[in-house]
Amino acid sequence: MRGDRALPPLDKDGQEEPPGNPVDQRDGNVVRDRTCQCPPQSRFQNFSMALNVTRNWTNQFAQPPWRVALWSVAYGSVLTVGLFGNLVVVWIIVAHRRMRTVTNYFLLNSAFCDAAMAAFNTLINFIYAAHGDWYFGEEYCKFHNFFPVAAVFASIYSMTAISVDRYMAIIHPLKPRLSATATKVVIVCIWFLAVVLAFPLCFYSTIRTLPRRTICYVAWPRPAEDSLMYHTIVSVLVYMLPLVVMGIAYTIIGVTLWGSEIPGDSSDNYHGQLRAKRKVEVQALVK
Repeated sequence: MRGDRALPPLDKDGQEEPPGNPVDQRDGNVVRDRTCQCPPQSRFQNFSMALNVTRNWTNQFAQPPWRVALWSVAYGSVLTVGLFGNLVVVWIIVAHRRMRTVTNYFLLNSAFCDAAMAAFNTLINFIYAAHGDWYFGEEYCKFHNFFPVAAVFASIYSMTAISVDRYMAIIHPLKPRLSATATKVVIVCIWFLAVVLAFPLCFYSTIRTLPRRTICYVAWPRPAEDSLMYHTIVSVLVYMLPLVVMGIAYTIIGVTLWGSEIPGDSSDNYHGQLRAKRKVEVQALVK
């Protein structure tokens, strides 16, 4: 009969259950199914959110294996040539007394700087770049940002000193040259200036532990202003000033070597003497 049909299920407040909400009838009691009936789009969005959370807990800065392999070849080549090549130069100058000239002392200092930079900087940079994580602690972070940079500065100033020494030897050959003691004093001054310029990097270097990795960086008190001021000073003193000095010195040397002909004198004897003079000056330039 029509009056005997089953009534729609009611919730605990006596309200009729909405259609489509599954029920479970147990022992005559109506129990609402609390299972979430999410559409396919909602389930996909939940899965995507879970996947993103999983990815966020991984190191996104770690490099793929193929890139690490290529970097290994590049960094290995730089380390081998930079370290052993410069150590050979150091050994030749130190082991042979006749090689201990003013120019070679500066060359020795430059080779030592380049070898130190290759030894203390190249391998650590490779590990840090490949894994995106700093494993070496705060003390080595300070050393890593300080010593290799100071070595680069000292190498640049050594090359500048070589250009000035060659200028004095060729343009003013009768003036007294630097003695061995004076050369060592100049090298000490070079290192002092390099250490002073690189010291802020050591003082402000620190490490920071993030949720997924540890980084080594320079924490300037005022990041924008201090970083700009420091790099401006370094650019002027370590790049522009040595570039100007070396450019002027070698330009004058080149003009003197190749343009020192007396007007109106074109005899073969003069040209022979001029070629011999240029040969001696070129030999002095490379010694």
